Amino acid sequence: MNRDGSTIAASRRTEFRSTSPNPLAATNRGRGAGCHGNFPPGFQLGGEIFLLTFPSIEQLTVSDPGGGHTDFTISTTTAGITVSPASGTTPQTVTVTADPHAFGDQFGTITAYLQIQSQAAVNIPASVRVLVNNRAPEQRGIVTDIPGKLVDILADPTQDRIFVLRQDKNQIQVFDATTYRQIAVLRTANTPTQLAVTFDRRYLLVGHDDSQFAYVYDLDTLEPLLPIAFPTGHYPRSIASSGNANLSASRVAGPANTIDRISLTSRTASTLPTLVIFQNNINLNTVLAAPANGATILAAMADGLTVLGVEHRLYPDGLWIRGGDGFKGGTVDSRGDHRIAMSFAVGSLRAREEIEILDIANVATSFPGFVDIACAAGLCIETA
Repeated sequence: MNRDGSTIAASRRTEFRSTSPNPLAATNRGRGAGCHGNFPPGFQLGGEIFLLTFPSIEQLTVSDPGGGHTDFTISTTTAGITVSPASGTTPQTVTVTADPHAFGDQFGTITAYLQIQSQAAVNIPASVRVLVNNRAPEQRGIVTDIPGKLVDILADPTQDRIFVLRQDKNQIQVFDATTYRQIAVLRTANTPTQLAVTFDRRYLLVGHDDSQFAYVYDLDTLEPLLPIAFPTGHYPRSIASSGNANLSASRVAGPANTIDRISLTSRTASTLPTLVIFQNNINLNTVLAAPANGATILAAMADGLTVLGVEHRLYPDGLWIRGGDGFKGGTVDSRGDHRIAMSFAVGSLRAREEIEILDIANVATSFPGFVDIACAAGLCIETA
């Protein structure tokens, strides 16, 4: 990212067939006036328009490669993104603008899409993705653009490399962390979801949403090794490695999703009978993460926040929660975890309605006087 506040832009080549022999295409016109970006030679650009600062303006050229005059219309459902002109006949250059007032209170990267339609086309074109980044003052570094649906990124702990998981192509793309040049592509199974490096830093593991195997690669050679076979109907969506175990949060074609233990020796996985004092029954979107010291593996579940209507996002290494004036009530299952039970009990201070918390017996063991102390502090808690 340039510190002078300039923009970086790239767009996917969007093609669709018209009634003439040639397709209609939408391509980025180029960097244009006031658009700057320092990308290493050979680094692939494409996949979206990237608007980094305000006011952000980029140009997109819609053309028929065969030279025909084909009608088109461009629309978006995202407030604050405008296209002018929004319709016309090829060849035509349009301007895409992000309104600073619409994104002033949003930080990070906001995703929007431009839909291109044509009455003369016989199929539907792919959308152009627009990424709007409202940079916070403390953000520093370089922004690079990688096409596709990217679902995970991981730094190689032993070499100067970065692994990027591209789900729409079933690929791990390997980049040099100094030049940001792509240096290798590794094949995965269907719908890869998360990357992990084993605690001994010898292997790269890949979880999948539509494969009952976790793929394994040698970190020294990047060669594929024998994959890990999971029990029938188990799909390893999230994988983490500690000094004591390699675990997977698995989507199960059955009554309960589970945590499975991975054996790199036998290249198999087995379901844990219990999670210590807790039942091995997890949320579908559970994410596993291990701290750098490898002492434990953490499991993050957003069930209760979803029930109570709290705006949040679940990340591989944490949870983002938007604060506000309050949230609705509902029933939350603590799954026997005293920390979850007490957290939502305290959270009831911000609730507009009653919160019912299930499976709270372990609170009496870990914090015997919690209810009395909470009531004395002003919470209204009733136990059944």
